[in-house]
Amino acid sequence: PPPRANAFRVLRAMQLRKPVLLEGSPGVGKTSLVQALGAACGHAVVRINLSEQTDLMDLLGSDLPVEGAPPGTYAWQDGPFLAALRSGHWVILDELNLAPQAVLEGLNSCLDHRATVYVPELAASFECPPSFRVFGCQNPLQQGGGRKGLPKSFLNRFTQVWMEELDAADMRAIAGSLFAALGAPLLEQLVGFVRALQAALARREFGAAGGPWDFNLRDVFRWCELMLALQAPPHWRPGAFLDALFLQRFRSESDRKAALRLYRESMGGCDAAQLPPLQPHFAVSSRWVQVGCAWLPRAAAQLPPPPPPPLQLLHGMLRPLQALILGVRMGWMCVVSGEGGAGKSSSLRLLAQLSGARLEETVLSTATDTTELLGCFEQTELSRLQLETLQEADELGRSLISQLAVVGVSEVSRK
Repeated sequence: PPPRANAFRVLRAMQLRKPVLLEGSPGVGKTSLVQALGAACGHAVVRINLSEQTDLMDLLGSDLPVEGAPPGTYAWQDGPFLAALRSGHWVILDELNLAPQAVLEGLNSCLDHRATVYVPELAASFECPPSFRVFGCQNPLQQGGGRKGLPKSFLNRFTQVWMEELDAADMRAIAGSLFAALGAPLLEQLVGFVRALQAALARREFGAAGGPWDFNLRDVFRWCELMLALQAPPHWRPGAFLDALFLQRFRSESDRKAALRLYRESMGGCDAAQLPPLQPHFAVSSRWVQVGCAWLPRAAAQLPPPPPPPLQLLHGMLRPLQALILGVRMGWMCVVSGEGGAGKSSSLRLLAQLSGARLEETVLSTATDTTELLGCFEQTELSRLQLETLQEADELGRSLISQLAVVGVSEVSRK
């Protein structure tokens, strides 16, 4: 089977002291395989996700302010890569072909025969202990997303391993071990549809707009998680989540209809014949907001309405809103795609307004840095602290006014 062959190739590559580079399509288990091997061998595995914004300091470390010390006191803090090296752990460099050239050059010395890394800020070199291993993971270059071909001189430092894709039997076995409550017949149907959908897209039968597509085992996992969370045995209805999980990802209505026909052909049975209406119903109460099979609790104290123009709920928003609510309930990250003026931001603002949640908006660009989102060390300014305090006081006052208004309306209705 492919998983056994993949594991054998990785173990054979580890017989050399060179780092190992695993390449394969998303969802084939590159990272999971290394983590499973590390657990079986008793080694701690540190995963580091690389991107175009990754800096060498993010891996090796930098001078940071000391907590509890007098102002202006700085001390060196090891980065995750250097800390793992000094502890002799295994390191996974995920998305290796997204890393900038400066990072690759900085890691050269610890990947070749020298097996050391030099930190200029400390004026010291650190040798790689015998238990320290480096694994690189990357998706193929044609997957896009800013990936680039690595230099041959850099690739020569690795033992390259191609990861074969999982077949239907492997996917059923993995899903069955995690979601046994759904039963083997249903899991076989789910896996069969996902594989048929990916095969049809690979043959370019539909889905020309928005590609390349990749439907894999992760989609089966999401499908199973939704059924276990929102449905009760033995009345499983996977078709209830078909639109949110699969159809809404396509760009045109013709592609959605083609995927729907494929679902009817692959699944069969009563579920395919009793699919819920694609135009979901909508209901709002004082406690819940519901769109189709998805619902969210409403905050007790509703936030004040946003500034004009007022947001309106249109029929074209219902299907995307259903998918968004399911993503929010399950704690999944959602990407809203569409043409300019299609209502992407308006849909999110409307959902936040209906559920009483606070929505923070940030405009991103190619120049955006992670510190702008996660934060960084800055000089303390008294005026800035005062402004933040006034903003918090204003929000607290608005919240109290909203609560008093709700209480007053409920008392009047009782009288």
